[in-house]
Amino acid sequence: MNFADVLFEKKMLLIGNFVLTSGKVSPYYLDLRSLPSHSEFYDVVKLALEKVKQLPHDMIVGIATGG
Repeated sequence: MNFADVLFEKKMLLIGNFVLTSGKVSPYYLDLRSLPSHSEFYDVVKLALEKVKQLPHDMIVGIATGG
């Protein structure tokens, strides 16, 4: 099972039509607020962060809104 499948199974990745805070409509919604509750994801998140750190970037931000 891949990471996206696990997110879907844990109800963190939802498929449908979602109106975002911006007013745009998205076919999916990724809700990672419960991610810290799933210690089995720590290694995957750590690996992803290591990859992101290697990419050129000006800033990294967190999402302030939810729902």
